[in-house]
Amino acid sequence: MSVGENTRVKPWCPVTVEPLLLVGMIGLVASSPTYYQYIYNVLGNGTLPTNASSSCDVNVSDPAYQRQLKAQAESAQWQLYLTLALSIPGALSTVALGTLSDTFGRKVGLLVPLVGGLLSAVAGAVIVNFSFPLEVMLAGNFVYGLSGSWTALFGGCSAYIADITDPGKQRTFRVALLESGVGISSLVGEIGTGYWIQLGGIPRGFKEVTWGIVGCSVFCLLYLFTLKETRPRVKKETPLSCSHFRRCFNAFYEKRYEGRRRKLLLGTLAYLLVIGSAITTSNLIILYVLAPPFCFTSDLVGLLKAALGASFIVSVIFIRVFNSCVSEFAMLMVSYTNALSSQLQNNLDFLCRRFS
Repeated sequence: MSVGENTRVKPWCPVTVEPLLLVGMIGLVASSPTYYQYIYNVLGNGTLPTNASSSCDVNVSDPAYQRQLKAQAESAQWQLYLTLALSIPGALSTVALGTLSDTFGRKVGLLVPLVGGLLSAVAGAVIVNFSFPLEVMLAGNFVYGLSGSWTALFGGCSAYIADITDPGKQRTFRVALLESGVGISSLVGEIGTGYWIQLGGIPRGFKEVTWGIVGCSVFCLLYLFTLKETRPRVKKETPLSCSHFRRCFNAFYEKRYEGRRRKLLLGTLAYLLVIGSAITTSNLIILYVLAPPFCFTSDLVGLLKAALGASFIVSVIFIRVFNSCVSEFAMLMVSYTNALSSQLQNNLDFLCRRFS
């Protein structure tokens, strides 16, 4: 038995970070459709067509249709700004938070993204409830990205599970539970948010959901203090230095990785392109189906997003079933091919609708 196994910290309860990740991801998933529908509604001055109105018919010469096109274009621009405000600081902060987690403990690594998520949720609630400028939402996303966003939260939860489990089937099962929790939270967050907004009406539904998102963040922070620290603080190590960031990129330039450097670069680039296009397309679909000829209501938007999010659960099942009989490269190619075919189908649909 190794030293790491002898010194492994036993948690208070067998259930540890799973509820934290589940509730935190529900709040995160609920924020995306809520904020984008709110922005679309605000830019349209609350006069945009819905599925229940006769103004959903497409008439390109109608001034209402021209207002809808303008609101859709401006909403897409705001989506771009919000995504950049979240992603750019998050690209660097996630590496730093991983170092802080190893140095000061897992709870510190979880505390930072949870505090950032709470501040972002409060900013969204203030905007929706008190009609603050949309620029405040940019500040909230920037703070959340600076705190590591959901990637730091999921990474911190995975590291916590690694600290309390032994390598092998036990750890694999607990990590699979975390991944399943992300899929379940996507379904609950998307469907629940859609029906909540629909039942509450506009703008009351938006206001209620934003406070629900704040409540999810508060619960996660309170729950964090009930967890037992699994990694004692390292007193003599420097919290942050250039060497920490350099070690993360060693495989891209050191000579000992010469044979795998090109494959790693191409794989990383492909992964970034696939993830980036998937996130962007997922948000654009909301704006697309809100406009004529679809004019989706909030509950239909939630069902659509849940159907798209269900692919995550299918992918987890696919990996678990075929992991023993299919190579990792083959599964990677299947994933990329599936993502490419999905993007082609979406783009063809957009083009057909545009020129029909």
